[in-house]
Amino acid sequence: MDFDDKKQLVKIGLGAVILLLLVFIIFNSFTVVNSGTVKVVKLFGTVAETPLKEGFHIINPISDLVTFNVKEITTQINDVSIPAQDKFNSSADLTIRWSLKSDEAPRILTILGPMSVLERDIIIRPLISLIKEAGRSIKVSQDLYLETTQKIVEAHILNGLIEETSKYGITIHGVYLANIELDKVIKDAITNTKKLQEQEEQQKSILATKTIDLQRTVREAEAARDAEKANAESIRIKADSELYRAEKEAEALLIRKTKEAEANKKISQTLDQNIIRMEELRVRMKQAERWNGNVPQHLTSFGNTQSPVPLYHIYDQK
Repeated sequence: MDFDDKKQLVKIGLGAVILLLLVFIIFNSFTVVNSGTVKVVKLFGTVAETPLKEGFHIINPISDLVTFNVKEITTQINDVSIPAQDKFNSSADLTIRWSLKSDEAPRILTILGPMSVLERDIIIRPLISLIKEAGRSIKVSQDLYLETTQKIVEAHILNGLIEETSKYGITIHGVYLANIELDKVIKDAITNTKKLQEQEEQQKSILATKTIDLQRTVREAEAARDAEKANAESIRIKADSELYRAEKEAEALLIRKTKEAEANKKISQTLDQNIIRMEELRVRMKQAERWNGNVPQHLTSFGNTQSPVPLYHIYDQK
């Protein structure tokens, strides 16, 4: 290879380097900032005071660009330990919704660093102390299942984060608890309590069924008793009716017999008087047959007759 050839190769190499350099400069002399983000320019350790916002921007090709998300960000931390006054620790998933003001991105990059550091040091790290403080308001761990207690804990963490992050241009939109899990000891106790409650409910159900059966038996017995009473009353009324009828029949019979007796008595009295009268006549006839013409020495009377009857010594013989 002669000198001219070497010179030609050098020219080609230099041209290639220059071309590559031009390509690098062209492609690094502009940037596109997407919606919901800003970019902070950093050149030789110096941070630009104004961030690059949404759109197309011409930049120094040798500067560094740090992207910050200024949309609403959701940070979720799982299995966060939440203490309570009863010394038991529960766990829950904690979700924080927050956002960064775009104009604060250069300052954040200067004093803290990129977005990941901001989330770690300003959002997540203060949660440990805030959650412990919130736990002081929980008397027993089971209260975490109450919506009112959850709201109190969420409000305490929210207010604490607002106070911690407001100086960094961060807006906290909300704090939420989810998937609360109590300490195993408490969960076992609750499980046992639920079992006891279920057994108690079963016993109550059985007792209620027995009570219903007993009430039905009592009603049936009362119905039978009432029917028996009604039957007995019917029998009593029937017996009273028959007794009344018998009494009336006996009374009528007595009256009839009394009247018959009175009639018989009158008949008897009449017959007695007639018989006596006939006997009196018969005696008189015999006396008359035997009378010898003498005056009677004795007089007598028969029955209720007021007429004296002369005795003619009917038994005397001449």
